[in-house]
Amino acid sequence: MIQLTNQNINRSIDEVETFLTESRSESGKAIKLRLMLEEVLLNYQERLGKGREFSIQKKKLLGRIQVILSVTGEGFDPFSGDGSEEFLLLRKLHADVDLVTDWSYQNGVNRVSFSLNRQQKFSSTQKTLIALFLGIVLGSVSYELPEAERLSLLKNYIEPTLNTILNIITAVAVPMVFFSLTWGVCTIGDVNTLSRIGKRMIGRFMLSQLLLAAIAVAVCVPFFHGSSMGSSSFQPAEIYALLLSIIPDNLVTPFATGNTVHVITLAVVAGSVLLMMGERVSSLTLFVEHMNNALFYLMSGISALIPFMVFLGLFKITASGQLSVVLQSWKMLLTILVLFILPMLIYTIIVAVRKRVSVIKLIRKAASVFLIGLMTASSSAALAENLERCEHSYGIDEKIVRFGVPLGQTIFMPGAAMFFISISFGMAENCAIAITPNWLVLVTLTSVLLAVALPPIPGGMTMCFTILFGQLNIPLESIGIALALNIVFEYAVTGVNLFCLQMELTELAGSLGMLDLNTLRKS
Repeated sequence: MIQLTNQNINRSIDEVETFLTESRSESGKAIKLRLMLEEVLLNYQERLGKGREFSIQKKKLLGRIQVILSVTGEGFDPFSGDGSEEFLLLRKLHADVDLVTDWSYQNGVNRVSFSLNRQQKFSSTQKTLIALFLGIVLGSVSYELPEAERLSLLKNYIEPTLNTILNIITAVAVPMVFFSLTWGVCTIGDVNTLSRIGKRMIGRFMLSQLLLAAIAVAVCVPFFHGSSMGSSSFQPAEIYALLLSIIPDNLVTPFATGNTVHVITLAVVAGSVLLMMGERVSSLTLFVEHMNNALFYLMSGISALIPFMVFLGLFKITASGQLSVVLQSWKMLLTILVLFILPMLIYTIIVAVRKRVSVIKLIRKAASVFLIGLMTASSSAALAENLERCEHSYGIDEKIVRFGVPLGQTIFMPGAAMFFISISFGMAENCAIAITPNWLVLVTLTSVLLAVALPPIPGGMTMCFTILFGQLNIPLESIGIALALNIVFEYAVTGVNLFCLQMELTELAGSLGMLDLNTLRKS
């Protein structure tokens, strides 16, 4: 045990960071764990005083890494603070991170443990690329078999196995979306924070993503043509009925039928109710937190099936002759690139004009965070730099930065929404799906909601494509192609999300009078 001082905290955290590096932990998770550990220690120091003692144990067991923090003093759960602003970053990290955490108190000692997987010999991206290659190659080789045997292989073995994996992912995805969003709302802090800053911030996040998604749909419409079957003229009554259909009829059917739009609506309402009732429903809020962590952990395990699913999907598409049709969709690749550039261009122009700042200065200020996202495909890796830049380069008030950056990196993902829309249009054309006015509204709303609910874990994008294609009647076999494209573009998606978040927080801070224009205009 050593004294709980700033010097000892810094030295201990450096030792943990060295241990994580030597243990081959994934860089994004290691950064999150380091941030969480630092926040927990500082919270204990503020709560219990510097006279207390602490120790940190580091273990490796069965492919997992465990860091155990022990702090003497009165019992205090660091993940259930009083809602004050200093707790918001930790609570948001706790909601966002795919680490397993636990707190207990015994014999005058607080014990907080963090557990995460060690980095595998092959990353999930490498495994997916290998599966992609093997699926295409072996699918092409299957043409050497007699046609009857090839079709029998597809029908009796490949398709049933692929459908089983997809059903497993779907079964976990629906409750995971509910508990993830419910807990996300709960971690906002308190009702006052939600009313003063949070409500305005979340409203802007959702509205901005919806407007950008509508622009993306408008860009895609002239270039993609689905089946003529089922096409119709614009019917306002049908669109209005579709918007009303977002509201579920009861609390059970959305989960039984897998209607994700209804589940997301219920999650937002449930989270808001828990937030307003506060300590009166603390046990229920704790249950939601534990379910969220459990489902994240379960999906992390299921993600091991993703390379196998990609292999089966690509094998089926190749062996059935569909791959050549998909590869001809150069328009989908082009629109993805255009739609990535478009939101960054719009935001840069708006902020430059409204705040009277040079476009070049804005781009330079955003460059470091954007490049981290572009090079790592991890918003977590950019979190520390993003916090620093927003406050000291843009002049955004600390209250907005400490609350808005972690929250925004979780729910503000215009790049992901643009990507979902591009993929949906491309697959609809390839699979001859009717692109009707109702379909356009549905792809807009679903893409935005899935971008908000996108879990930051391996397999998260698979879950979203499963839901998206199910809502739009696109064959689920197309997920293999979508995941292959995601491997190529996930780095750009992260960079776009981070760039737009900085600009959005700048606009929000300006509207609240919490922006230092002198800092923003300074080189």
